Parts: sequence; structure tokens; C-alpha cells
Amino acid sequence: MNDYYEGRLTITELFKIGIKRKLTIISVTSFFAIFSIFYALSVDDIYESRSILEVKQSNIKSASSMSAISSLAGISLENNKEISEIIQTLKSRDFAKHLIKFDGVLESLLAIDFYDPETKSIVFDSTLFDKRNMKWVRIPSKNQKQTPTFLEAHYELQKNVISYKKIDDNYIEIIVEHPSPIFARDLLILIIKELNTIIRDKDTTVAKNAINFLNLELNKTNQVEIRKSINELIKPNLEMLMLADIDDYYKLEPIDQPFIPETRSSPNRKLICIIITMLGLFLSYFYVLIRHIFKREFKGVN
Repeated sequence: MNDYYEGRLTITELFKIGIKRKLTIISVTSFFAIFSIFYALSVDDIYESRSILEVKQSNIKSASSMSAISSLAGISLENNKEISEIIQTLKSRDFAKHLIKFDGVLESLLAIDFYDPETKSIVFDSTLFDKRNMKWVRIPSKNQKQTPTFLEAHYELQKNVISYKKIDDNYIEIIVEHPSPIFARDLLILIIKELNTIIRDKDTTVAKNAINFLNLELNKTNQVEIRKSINELIKPNLEMLMLADIDDYYKLEPIDQPFIPETRSSPNRKLICIIITMLGLFLSYFYVLIRHIFKREFKGVN
């Protein structure tokens, strides 16, 4: 019994099969190559705006022993916690809900057709959004509304638009990708501004409540040491309120400002063409090989 019926094919035999069916392989591979060109050209350009941000340390220092020990060791547990909170805020549905309240954000995320580089403007899909009347006209599918919800915006932001990475204990990089390089830059600026606003509002609320409480306690006692301790606790809260009022970049300060990208970040059209063409070559050869084996087995049975 020969090698075919033992389930083995030598390299020479594989090569001969390919030569024998070369027209089929070339035809199928050529089809995939042509298709890859049209597909690669149909994929929209994506532009990427980035910003490296310094995460400023909290103005109200923790007095815990763990904080003190970590400071002596050169480890910033406070900043690690703050970076984690910033990332979780970026990932949150509430933040997506907050962002789409600003004009142009929701439709630029979910109704874009393409970006026109000549007019430097976004062209919206007319079946989804009527730009003239500034009205959503899409036909909603099951469980959808005509106007997209913040949940749809959140999904799009997390899947295709926003990404981030921690550089070290004091820095984080935020990246925004979009077919419009201008919107990518503008959205990144908005994200940084609103992150600062949200964190500032949260901290000022805590500080004001703390000051109010400490002032009440201050009025209840005449003991010098206790009053001194309370005043020491009030001081950092007042400093924090001052900085929150005068510093636009309260928590996140750009080291590398958001920019309008000049070249696309994706797609890599050459790589797309190569991958699809190689896939066509593999599938065509696999088809020829399987057909050849079945024919030989059929002849062997007969």
C-alpha cells in the first residue's frame, strides 16, 4: 500500500500536487488579492491623538502609618490609588453619559459616515442623523431608541475610541482614535478637562464638608491642644480648595498636549492585502490537496 493510503504525503508529492493544480491556486489567490485591495481601500482611515498626563498628588495627605511607611520606601500608594480611580472613571458608564451631553459628541461617535479632509468636517450618515435639523432619524432595532443611549455611546467609546495606559506611578497616557483627526483631538481635550472637573468637584465637596464639620467641633471646645489639632486638620482642606479654584489642571496636567494627527494610525492596508492574499493561497492549496486525496481514495476503493 502506498503512502497515500497510509495517510502520508512527502514534500515532493505536495509540491507536485501544487504544480499540477497551479491554475486553480493562482486563480483563487488572485481573486483574494483583488478582493483584499478593494477591502483595504474601503476601510476608513483612523487617526490617533495622544496625551501624556501627570497625575498630581492629593493635597490632603493621609496620616496613616501605611502612608508614612510607603513614603519612606519611595512608594506612592496614594498616586497608585488615584491613577486606578482615573482609569475606572474613564471606563465608567457615568463618564460616557457625562461626555455625550456636550454638543456633537454623540453623533460624531455613532452617526459618522466618513471624514472629508477637504472641508475638514465629519459627514454624517443621513439614515441615522439629520444634520440640517440636528435630529436622529435612525430606525431603531429591538430594545433600541431612535436617539442612541449613553450605553451605546459607552460601548463605542470603550471598544473603538478611548484607550489608556499607566506609564508609572505619576503618569498616564490617554489615546483617542477616530476617523476625524480634529474630533480625536477635541474629544481628548474634553476628556482631560472633564476628568479634572469631576475630580475637583468631588474633592471640593469632601473638603467643604470636612471644614464645616471641623468648625463645628472647634466651636464646641476651649481646650488649646484640641483646637490646635482641629486647625491643623482644617489647613490642608483650605489649601486644597484654593488650588482647586486657581488650577485648571487640578488633577491631570498634560505633559504632552493633545494634537491633531497628520497621518493615520490605521489601517495598515499593505498588511491587510498580504494577510488576505496569503489566506487565499492557503485555502486554495488546501482545497486542491483535499480534492486530490479524496480522488485517490475513491480510485483505491474502486
